[in-house]
Amino acid sequence: MEGTINELYVQNFINAPDTMETGDNYLMNATDIREFEFAINGRNPDKRLMRLTGLKCISGVCDLGEVTEVPLDPNVRLWSRLESWDWNGGRTALPGEGEDIEIPSGINMLLDIPETPILKRLEINGRLTFKEDIDVHL
Repeated sequence: MEGTINELYVQNFINAPDTMETGDNYLMNATDIREFEFAINGRNPDKRLMRLTGLKCISGVCDLGEVTEVPLDPNVRLWSRLESWDWNGGRTALPGEGEDIEIPSGINMLLDIPETPILKRLEINGRLTFKEDIDVHL
């Protein structure tokens, strides 16, 4: 297998679904790469819930631009409905295999389908909630 250490570690994370359980994660916090991967699945029934809290600045020394507060839309959009994705310039289909998807700030989305296609990237800047009465696979 070829690639940088980071690429190899991420591939190992992605290719080890048998050992991953909710809350397992990988964090890459290089200056130019600030991303994380985490698992959410039902492998360990004691780990049904996971809470992520984003912090703008942990160290107290941040050189970030001003963050504009965007109010969350009180209307919940259903992932399964094409009109829920109307901010994306007139989509003609629901998110599909290999797509880069963003849920923008202020958008309140409910993942209400049992299984999504395998996305290339999902960026959540608004809110994504999982429907509780179905087994959801993202």
